[in-house]
Amino acid sequence: MKRNQIIYFDLTHVEEYGVNYMDQLSYYYDEKTTSKERVELPVKPKRKFTSFLDGTMRLYMIGRAAHTGTPLYIAVIASAVLIRGKDRFLRKAPQSRYVYVLIFPFKTYEDYIHNLVKSGKLKEEFYKDLKEWIRNIKADLRSYVRRHGANLFEETEINPGMMRQVFENNGTWIISDTSFAGIMYTVEAKRKPLITESDLYNPNRVHEVARTRARYIMGLLEFYSAFTHLEANPNSYIMIDGLFYPYKRIGTLFGITREEYEDKIKNVVGFIKHPREIPHSIIQELITLREGEYFSWIGGPSPAEEDATLPPMPSDPKSEEKFRFAVLRFRTKPGMFVPFPVGIIKLQTSQEKDIREAIEAVLYERNPVPTDRRRLYNESYPIEEAERVAKALLPSESKIRGFALSIIAKQNEI
Repeated sequence: MKRNQIIYFDLTHVEEYGVNYMDQLSYYYDEKTTSKERVELPVKPKRKFTSFLDGTMRLYMIGRAAHTGTPLYIAVIASAVLIRGKDRFLRKAPQSRYVYVLIFPFKTYEDYIHNLVKSGKLKEEFYKDLKEWIRNIKADLRSYVRRHGANLFEETEINPGMMRQVFENNGTWIISDTSFAGIMYTVEAKRKPLITESDLYNPNRVHEVARTRARYIMGLLEFYSAFTHLEANPNSYIMIDGLFYPYKRIGTLFGITREEYEDKIKNVVGFIKHPREIPHSIIQELITLREGEYFSWIGGPSPAEEDATLPPMPSDPKSEEKFRFAVLRFRTKPGMFVPFPVGIIKLQTSQEKDIREAIEAVLYERNPVPTDRRRLYNESYPIEEAERVAKALLPSESKIRGFALSIIAKQNEI
């Protein structure tokens, strides 16, 4: 006798995304710290970038749950670090990584089915089959990763300081239960509910949460690659695509001290191609920017910024963090006045660093130009190459399809 069908196979390539979740959060800024400066072109920077990092991800819907249609997702996530040698060739660093994430509101779905059984709307046999399927999918996944020499972590197994262990090897699998907010579980701080029983019938809500969870993990993976690269290469100066996470978001997860964090981010510059948070007084002046000119200011993550998909940010005033930001026009024709914000980028650096040093290093990256002409005005060529390498690390759709079929086929045995 075959089991009741739990998941119906329905593979869809949902999206490919290259922006981590921090780029969407709000930042406060101190208007009193804004200033306008200029560097002479062509620039001779005091310090040039030696490394570049970018991340990407693909999110696949591989099936739908019985009775509710709740989608089951697999996210494949990669971060690539490229090192520029003295010969100016870019080479992949060993700190590049890729991981898989299986995403589904397991606990909420299980509780919902249990309630249907108690109300007499569903036979108890289905609930027993569901619990067995959840056990089997985890057991099958563990067997799969062992055969391939990889690791598997459930979010309930991730304790403070474990994220370095999670990302230590390529091909790691993470089982993410989006029933709850955050990715770390401790007895002392149980996670808040995220997907409710009514949300199980809302595929848009489930997709939004799955995408946010995957993008959050992508940001953590990028931080891991950058941090471990700087541990191995203390003198490296690294440009990363997008904002980098503040200490309050990653310190507990990675088990690092604030001193260790601050020591490393002095060598990191965040390169934001499509700025969101810019002081109001500066926004009105963007069209006046010419090449070599930049506005800078000091700011940080908004204390009031809360998102149900992420762990709450500490409210202790001592945990407040500030960074130095700047906006400039990255690449246009020399001396050209552009009456609209083409080529405007934003940079993020440690508050302790001289923003001018970062500006000079970034402007030095104007050449060579990217091969994708759509990115001519606001893309660094090494970052474009890092993105290509990150995409090359992702598995093919046929591999995801085969894996999805092997999981779903298991439920029809017996």
